[in-house]
This record gives sequence, C-alpha cells and structure tokens, in this order.
Amino acid sequence: MRPQAGSPEGRLTNDLRQPVPSVAHHLPTDTCKTDPHLAAVVAAWSLLPEAIRAGIVAMVKAASGKKGWS
Repeated sequence: MRPQAGSPEGRLTNDLRQPVPSVAHHLPTDTCKTDPHLAAVVAAWSLLPEAIRAGIVAMVKAASGKKGWS
C-alpha cells in the first residue's frame, strides 16, 4: 500500500476507520411516534404560566384516577 498524497511524513492512513459521530441529533432521527398534541404541550410547557401547568397536571391526575402522583 502506498502512502496517500498529503499524508504527514508519508505515513499510511487507515481508510477503514469509522468517522467519530458528532453530537446526537435525537429529534430529527427520533423514530418514536409521539402524539402531535402531546408534542405541542411539551414544546410549550416552559412558556406556560404556572397556573396553566398546574391545571394541566390536575386534569391528568383526575382523568387517570390515580391518587398520590407528585
């Protein structure tokens, strides 16, 4: 095998090496089928007033019939 052009000091390069992945792109490649309504709530959650968030949590608790959720 001949050194590749431009390799420092004529060293061989390992063309079989996998490139190191960059930071994960979890949203564009997410295969999870999230309900669009739930995704809208999650996306807006930090922008909602505390009273609205508390109301949503209360509705979820009431609808589920589960007591003691924190």
